[in-house]
Amino acid sequence: MVKYTEQEKEALIDSMLSIIKEHLMKCDIKDINIDKSRNIAGFYRQDGSPIAQKETGEYTYRVNFKYRKEFR
Repeated sequence: MVKYTEQEKEALIDSMLSIIKEHLMKCDIKDINIDKSRNIAGFYRQDGSPIAQKETGEYTYRVNFKYRKEFR
């Protein structure tokens, strides 16, 4: 695993956020939503019903957006 300094992490995060912002600026606010989901580990029956579950403490965020017509 690569170790980053706090300054390197901040620069990397700022870079990622600026790219996301660039995309979102091309959207109407009503066409943007953020979904949050928890990651859960567990054992499941063959039909998909849970036997035992435990949260992993990890979260996934998904940004859904649709460009305005002039940017499609």
